Amino acid sequence: MNAFVGSWVNDLGSEMMIARADPLSLPSSTLSHLRIEGTYRTRVGVENNGEFFPMTGFVTGDLITFCVSYNRIDDDGEHRSVCSWAGQYLPDQRVDGTFDQGDPLTSIRTLWHLVPTLSSPNHAAEYGWLLAHCGGNVFIKQN
Repeated sequence: MNAFVGSWVNDLGSEMMIARADPLSLPSSTLSHLRIEGTYRTRVGVENNGEFFPMTGFVTGDLITFCVSYNRIDDDGEHRSVCSWAGQYLPDQRVDGTFDQGDPLTSIRTLWHLVPTLSSPNHAAEYGWLLAHCGGNVFIKQN
C-alpha cells in the first residue's frame, strides 16, 4: 500500500480519505507517478455540513497535489467552489516541524487556493474583486 493511502485530518479538522493511489504509465518519464482518488469533508466555510466531496490528484515521489470540487444546494441557493492543495509528505515530522524517528506521526504540509463561484450578485458583493483565497494546512495521517 502507498504511504498516502488512508485517512488524513488537517489542523482545522477537515478530513481527507485517499482511497486509492494508482500508478500512471507515462512512456516519456523515468519518475514514478500516481493518480490518487478519494473524498474530502471540510470543517470550514459554507460547505461545512458534514458532506463528503470528490477529491482527485497526483503524487510524484514525496510530492502531492490534489483538488476538491464543492457543489451543493441549500436554502441560500447553490454553492460552488474548487480548492487545490500542493505539498510534501514528511514522514516522522511533528506538527511543530521537528523530527523524531521514534514518533509515528506523519504529515503532509500544503499550501492551498480556493476559488468560489462569483456568478451571483450576492457572491460578487461578498468577495468583491477577490478571485481566490489562499492559505496552508498540515494533514496528519490517522491510520
